[in-house]
Amino acid sequence: MITLYGRQYWWPSDSDWETLVGAILVQNTNWKNAEKSLANLREKTGFKPDILLNVNLEVLKN
Repeated sequence: MITLYGRQYWWPSDSDWETLVGAILVQNTNWKNAEKSLANLREKTGFKPDILLNVNLEVLKN
């Protein structure tokens, strides 16, 4: 699809990992709350997979 149509930029993100996490978050909450969580995760992890995997669960919940 990307080859045929090119990137569509339909999801507001800076990386593929941010898109992935956002897609998961929005399944369980509204976009406004998902967006807040994404902003916090962006600040704390930069959406780097190795950092995301090592976030303490209690920190992540908050």
